[in-house]
Amino acid sequence: MQATNRDPKVLTAEEAKPCPWCGALPTIQPWHGGLPTKKFIDCGSNEDCAVRPQVTGETRREALAHWNTRKI
Repeated sequence: MQATNRDPKVLTAEEAKPCPWCGALPTIQPWHGGLPTKKFIDCGSNEDCAVRPQVTGETRREALAHWNTRKI
């Protein structure tokens, strides 16, 4: 099966902080609401994280800023 640009991509530790609850690296993908540049980041642990935090941003940079600076 071929990956598409809508498939979640695991972010690196240089790009994003790990999930504060389970330690997994987050994933990023396009978000269906808003402009085509809008991004959605969530905990990348699938079913292993009880909290599964999520953020969005109008751009990749904004979504990463929200993820890396969110309050716990």
